[in-house]
Amino acid sequence: MNKEIRRLAESYAVADDLDLVSECAAEDCFAPMSVSRVEYETVRAFPTRFLVRRDHVGADERILEHGEHYVIVEKTDAQVEQAV
Repeated sequence: MNKEIRRLAESYAVADDLDLVSECAAEDCFAPMSVSRVEYETVRAFPTRFLVRRDHVGADERILEHGEHYVIVEKTDAQVEQAV
């Protein structure tokens, strides 16, 4: 969903901040978070890294960095396959 939001933001020259949803493991999660386009693209340049809300970190996810409104996590290969 976030890839599509980013694509649409680029198409319509929307401001640099993107209103995205947490990329946590919960399939029914649509918790909002605001992230700059540069932050999002930097994190998603790695297929195993995702932006999640601070309170949405899974027990088997490794926290790489804390942002202002989110956490960057690294997921296992099995989790990445489910997320794609």
